Amino acid sequence: MDGNGFSYSTEVGCPGLSVAREVDPILRLVPTDANENTELLDPTTPQFTNEAQTELSPAYSNVDPIPDGDTFFEQTPYLGAFGDSNNWLASWSLLSESGQLGDLSPQPDDSSDGDSDDNENLVVGLAVGLTVFVVILIGVAVYSYFRIKKYKTQYEKLQLSYDHEADAEYGGGEGKAGEI
Repeated sequence: MDGNGFSYSTEVGCPGLSVAREVDPILRLVPTDANENTELLDPTTPQFTNEAQTELSPAYSNVDPIPDGDTFFEQTPYLGAFGDSNNWLASWSLLSESGQLGDLSPQPDDSSDGDSDDNENLVVGLAVGLTVFVVILIGVAVYSYFRIKKYKTQYEKLQLSYDHEADAEYGGGEGKAGEI
């Protein structure tokens, strides 16, 4: 493995590190150009890479056990410093104090059941909204029908009245044409 200024070989005897892997740990929010002006970062890694939660992320794959007799380290189900919700920087680091440390990890009450409840609520909300829309649309159509019917009746009365006035004024009527 190469680092800044020195080279390290795993072949000389590092009992806790058997294989080095170069994979993307899928950090939630760590920009490659993070600096003191970065507004938000969250170094935790999701446990799964898909919604069905069937594919483990690289940080949760091939985790080496702690060597026997080692009491300093604590076994974790993930590689690296941060797991799915173990952001130990929150509450004591400068990033936390300055508001730059985000928390994009799932909260304890979040679960696939909660997502399903949210989806059910969305479906119910859409159904209620659509029903209200249809009822309003039907109401407008019925109201418009009766308004048009009322105006049509008034128009027909006015037309008849106008026709009678025209007949009386011009002497119209059947059988009277040509009389002087």
